[in-house]
Amino acid sequence: MKYDYIFVGFGLSSMLVLFEMSKNKFFFDKKILIIEPQSKTEKDRTWCYWETSNGAWDFLLKNKWESAWFQSGEIQLNILKTDVVYKMIESDDLYAFVKNIIKINLQTEWVSSSVTSISDTKNEVIVQTDASMYRASKVFNAVIFDNCFKNNKQYPLINQHFLGWFVAIDDKYRASMPAIFMDFNVMQHNNTRFMYVLPCANNQVLIEYTLFSKNLLHDYEYESEIKQYLNSKQIFDYTIQRKEKGCIPMTAYPFWKHNTENILNIGTAGGWTKASTGFTFSNSRKKALQVVTFLQKKQNPDFKIFHSTSRYYFYDQILIEVLSNSNHLGKLIFTKMFAKSNAASILRFLDESSTFWEELQIIWACPKRPFIKAFFKVLFKNFKKI
Repeated sequence: MKYDYIFVGFGLSSMLVLFEMSKNKFFFDKKILIIEPQSKTEKDRTWCYWETSNGAWDFLLKNKWESAWFQSGEIQLNILKTDVVYKMIESDDLYAFVKNIIKINLQTEWVSSSVTSISDTKNEVIVQTDASMYRASKVFNAVIFDNCFKNNKQYPLINQHFLGWFVAIDDKYRASMPAIFMDFNVMQHNNTRFMYVLPCANNQVLIEYTLFSKNLLHDYEYESEIKQYLNSKQIFDYTIQRKEKGCIPMTAYPFWKHNTENILNIGTAGGWTKASTGFTFSNSRKKALQVVTFLQKKQNPDFKIFHSTSRYYFYDQILIEVLSNSNHLGKLIFTKMFAKSNAASILRFLDESSTFWEELQIIWACPKRPFIKAFFKVLFKNFKKI
């Protein structure tokens, strides 16, 4: 049997593309296969994002915050202004919802297996698993098979790695604890390190120790920092209810160059994760809508021409270059950025919807020397590719 579409992996990007398909009758008669080795039923991660007031995913929200703070030294700034709200969706809710909606609206089949290879023969795509072989007209791949991005001199790699505790604490502490987007008041150890704090419902708080650095830590190192942070807030009596751990590659490596006529790499495997921040949810929503629009343009659309870059890609390259060569500057960079720039402008900048004037102001707020050096270095690298 030949499928119209095969999805390799059922992560965030696959779910969002499938959700967009489920709303469009163009896809109702398409035969779709989803290959995923895991059950995807667990509460194994969270996705957070900001948007103005009400949004399309509000019915799934587990928590939301109307203020979130940036802290560094004496600086304390609320980065959420006017009607901007920070929102959280938990994985088990999103898994269940998308599974249900595509079961109703789309012709999908599931295979619990691991994919070992994907090959485009021009006429069709062959997907080989550890148990069988499948054929499709188009494949959406969310799995990174080639690690060439990890040791690439042209595109430095910084890892956004973290470990977080969901802890239950006394209500008197929970009530006074604000949402903190970045708290740089922790030892930097020559890296870029901060705490991320989200007070949730039922006296629960997510406290996450996050680094932007090349090297990962042992679990006990993250957890030791979390313990110290709780103690610094005079919180000694707490219960760890669950943990969250992850590592997101922050790199400007052009994953989309691995796209073929019939294979589209999506999610992190396709460069959908914003290189300079590791943000995934908002950007993946935009990309998912672009995918379903693209598929309807022609009878046999060519995925090699799907991706397009903007000036924000160049900005990402510069920041990654700076953090790669001078990782200890992260605290200074973000502190100057938030202290000297309008918070709403920064959020628009991170959402890639800012004006050029806003971008100049934000960049000018950063330390001049390392950014000017990185600017010319990135410019030279890009020129060499031409």
